Amino acid sequence: MKTKEGEGLAWFNLFINLSFFIFKFYAGIIGRSQALLADALESISDFFASTVILTGVKIAARPKDEEHPYGHGKAEDLSALAVSILIIGGGVYITWKALSSLTFKKYLTPNFFALFVAVAVVVSKIFLFFYFKIKGERLRSPALLAASHDHGKDALTSLATIIGVFGAHFGYLFLDPLAALFSTFFIFLSGSLIFKNSLHCLMDGSPSQKELQKAAQIATRVLKEGKVEKLRARRLGRKLFLDIIINVPAEMSVKEGHNLARKVKEGILSHMQNVEDVMVHVNPAEISKRNS
Repeated sequence: MKTKEGEGLAWFNLFINLSFFIFKFYAGIIGRSQALLADALESISDFFASTVILTGVKIAARPKDEEHPYGHGKAEDLSALAVSILIIGGGVYITWKALSSLTFKKYLTPNFFALFVAVAVVVSKIFLFFYFKIKGERLRSPALLAASHDHGKDALTSLATIIGVFGAHFGYLFLDPLAALFSTFFIFLSGSLIFKNSLHCLMDGSPSQKELQKAAQIATRVLKEGKVEKLRARRLGRKLFLDIIINVPAEMSVKEGHNLARKVKEGILSHMQNVEDVMVHVNPAEISKRNS
């Protein structure tokens, strides 16, 4: 169910970004605003980014197979990484266009239609930022969270567009390209954050300490007689894979140790829905002491 919902949201995001591109591009021409045209050109990169997100979500939903025993979860991290590169690339293009206008003083004179569109875009993008953020966190989807960041970045760039269009309409024509240039700060910031987070996951970076502590607490409650010696995890898309070493009394039989390890695994899987698998290694207490 979650997989279908994630794919549905990815399709919705694709449609939304294409609609915004058409809307802003038309308004930029009619409203004579360079900032709005730059915003529209940045939206077409969002459309391609949405295509990448949709592809990543669909691939990540594929079941495990012999060639991918851990599943295809990293496809979402790869799609988020691609989105970050597209966002940064859009920022570079807008920077070049704005600097060219400021250098050669080739300004347009925006009208109030451009201002109206910019305000409508800001309101819509703020709503979409929170909508995709809530959905992405609930589904634990890196791709949908990247889409949320993208909409938040768009809200900030369109806010700069409002300032530029408003000022240029009253004679300060340089404010229109200056607003486009100012908006690139948020574009680069958003792109770099998505790039950093997706790269962290692709390099098997550790998840949050909160998630690790929760797994350790569950294992400790199950063990009673033993303790957790070591716990590590890595994220593949929406899912976590855990490796745990537990210490048990030396006199415990192999069968008892195996049953205890099974209970630890089942306890974590039943209480942490985002955990895909748990590998539990059992050590006698004496060995752990000698190794420490």
